[in-house]
Amino acid sequence: MSRFSATSSSPILDKINQQHITTILESVEKDSERAFIDAQQARKYNLILILIFVTVFVFLTIFLVNKDVTVYQDILKILIIFGGGFGSGLGFKIYLDRKNK
Repeated sequence: MSRFSATSSSPILDKINQQHITTILESVEKDSERAFIDAQQARKYNLILILIFVTVFVFLTIFLVNKDVTVYQDILKILIIFGGGFGSGLGFKIYLDRKNK
């Protein structure tokens, strides 16, 4: 039995030179920088949303507990239901994203 050792190279691979590789690496680096900036902006956005939620919660607690406890309990119940629905929807989305990978 004999082995055939033929080097069949693609015409595209023959045309790639140092400049092409440098261009590809620069493109990958720019993409990594964009992903990092997007992650930073998402963290800032989440922090702002959390601060707004905490501010509203503190405001409601300070002003409604002393005036009308039943209204405060109803608002708190609605916020908890909304948060639970949001959390379960987010969890379901993450589950579907992992399942589709």
